[in-house]
Amino acid sequence: MQDQHGILPYGLVDIEVQILSALQKRGSCSLQMLSAITGMSRQAIQLEAENNLLRKGFMEIDGKRKITSKGTEMLKTIKA
Repeated sequence: MQDQHGILPYGLVDIEVQILSALQKRGSCSLQMLSAITGMSRQAIQLEAENNLLRKGFMEIDGKRKITSKGTEMLKTIKA
């Protein structure tokens, strides 16, 4: 369901969905683990993806990164 610019519903981009999918599959992840999964540097994840996901309420950080119930519901709509 991407538009012609690669933007998904809720204004997300592919890497943000990849991060949420990893969190959904694994339960919680460290920043290092997300870096290994995505191939992005830790700094890029923090600056580019995390801020947006946190602001939208799709992810939370409590020591490790976790997907929220709102994030889980959003993934269902994107993958449907």
